Amino acid sequence: MKKIRKMKMILGLMVILFLSVGMIWWKIKEKENNLATAEGPAGGIKMEILPQENQLIASVETLQEAELIAKLYGITLVKYNLKVATYHTDQDPQLLIQLGEEKGYPTLSLNYSYPVQ
Repeated sequence: MKKIRKMKMILGLMVILFLSVGMIWWKIKEKENNLATAEGPAGGIKMEILPQENQLIASVETLQEAELIAKLYGITLVKYNLKVATYHTDQDPQLLIQLGEEKGYPTLSLNYSYPVQ
């Protein structure tokens, strides 16, 4: 009787372990898929996230800070709104981001958007 109870307990633990591993694997796959796509504003429609060509953004407190960043990097300030500065450059944006990291400049990021389909 004790052996049957013990085997049931082991079997139950194995089922729980199997389900846990499956859920973790599913979550990892879901996150990998979300790197390439995201839910759009239409609720549930999957859209590809694309970087805007030659556009960078930075989180700033003031318009003056946004202008200073533009001078540091030699880029054009296009828009400042709600503490986000948008810039345009004719240079390779990735190289500018690396330059900023090397020189300790304020952080720039690629400007991503959801295309309208």
